[in-house]
Amino acid sequence: MSPKTSLNLANRASDGEDERRHRLRRCREPPHHKADKHRRSKKKKRSEKLKLNEEEANKSLYICHIEHHPGRWVAYVVRAINLSDLLLSSEADDGLQLRQVGYKAGDELPGSVGCGVWGSRIVFAAGMKPCGRMPSFDRPDIVWHRDVYAFETDPNKQPRDNSRITKMGGTLVEAKFRPLMEEVGGKLYALSYRLVADPPSFEVFDPKVGGWAPLPQPPFFKRHGQYNRGGFLSYAVTGTKMFVSQERCPVFCFDVAHPDREWRLVSSMCQRGPFPFKNKALVLDLPAGADDKKKIMFLVVGI
Repeated sequence: MSPKTSLNLANRASDGEDERRHRLRRCREPPHHKADKHRRSKKKKRSEKLKLNEEEANKSLYICHIEHHPGRWVAYVVRAINLSDLLLSSEADDGLQLRQVGYKAGDELPGSVGCGVWGSRIVFAAGMKPCGRMPSFDRPDIVWHRDVYAFETDPNKQPRDNSRITKMGGTLVEAKFRPLMEEVGGKLYALSYRLVADPPSFEVFDPKVGGWAPLPQPPFFKRHGQYNRGGFLSYAVTGTKMFVSQERCPVFCFDVAHPDREWRLVSSMCQRGPFPFKNKALVLDLPAGADDKKKIMFLVVGI
């Protein structure tokens, strides 16, 4: 056997021995050690994926609700959590808590209000007294309200007491029960699905004017019209357009930028039928470069 052949055999034997030792070391490695390495790797990937810039890290998620207390006492509550804390949390985190940032209570406040977002404000509008979780419309002592309250989320615009929910200037033209409150084109729109008084059931607040103005009634509110109100209301907002339908009414569109200001039947949607969902759907534009006529719609079906 030549010296070169002997050297190759010795190297192969050494490589085989090293591989055997490596396998043995891996087999002896405690299972929890492997799990720790896996968790660290997973956490690192999650942190890289959810890395937020400074502007995003300072944003908050707000949750608003109404507290009904015995008697005539009602409270509007706004709670928040930092978006960065929420996105970077894991199942093992149990320290995440909503912080209360806005609170207003009193027997003068109505319940069954509509809640929405207008710019940096969270608004509570209209409603009724007395109120409860299951309001009754047959009570002779019902008082309908037209006031609008707001909570300012922008620290630079908040009053000295930033936990205050204050009444806005200007009241609705007519009272409403749980109106839909939507911002479109810088203006605030209110649409009530249940008529509790004379029209209008649809109004707009123009900040330049500082007051509310009536808008055309939706088709299912027109007396002796083709469509009767019934079932759940379904709606979506995209751009300057508001789309609504209900069980007995196909999809209609109201374009706030159109000079005619009227509801138009959208025959190309849902085969001239209603939306296949209840309540509100979230509509998002496709990324830049894609077909700008197509949207992504998130909705809840069957509730």
